[in-house]
Amino acid sequence: VREAELARLAQKDATETAKRDSLASRSKFFAEVLKNITWKFPHDPGDIPLFFEHLENIFEDFEVPDDLKGRLLQSQLSEKAKSLVARLSKEQAASYDDLKKFLESEFKLSPQQYRERFLSATKQPEETYALFASRLKTLFKYYLSSRDVENDFDKLVSLIIADRIKGALPEQCLKFVLAKETGSEWLTFDKLAEIVDAFVNCHFSDGRLRGAGN
Repeated sequence: VREAELARLAQKDATETAKRDSLASRSKFFAEVLKNITWKFPHDPGDIPLFFEHLENIFEDFEVPDDLKGRLLQSQLSEKAKSLVARLSKEQAASYDDLKKFLESEFKLSPQQYRERFLSATKQPEETYALFASRLKTLFKYYLSSRDVENDFDKLVSLIIADRIKGALPEQCLKFVLAKETGSEWLTFDKLAEIVDAFVNCHFSDGRLRGAGN
């Protein structure tokens, strides 16, 4: 009788452990823990980089298992984002990395918009300078990512110089240059300088073409 009772208790413990470790129960536990400290998915696409930075910091602080991150991200999505995610397979929607990449692709800004967000960012009254610096870092990282600049120092230098040159161009010349760039493709500073010189040699300062009945 004693052995039977011990076996019954062991089985009960095993059942409760399995229940506690099930995907549903673990998801519910972490969702309850995080519900009051995580942000909802933003309506403004420009705030999406900050949302992911915030969410991933929380995942790290609370040691959220990888197999739960995608499901927890889904619980934070806006109605518009949820309608888009419905197009994904069950496996893709459950993968945090796949889901994040999909959402960034659907809501991504142009490289110029990312850059403008970084340059125009201002410290909010409720922010510490540490938080402001962190926000600037995130915005700059997303701009570099949109330009396909990762850990290539020479490429980073070229991008900074190219942006500086563009900031000094007349309007018509700048429009001409931007028309040469598509998506993440951009002109390196030396190629940009060649194109600008060619444009300047063929146009007046107001953008009119030289020798065209002028």
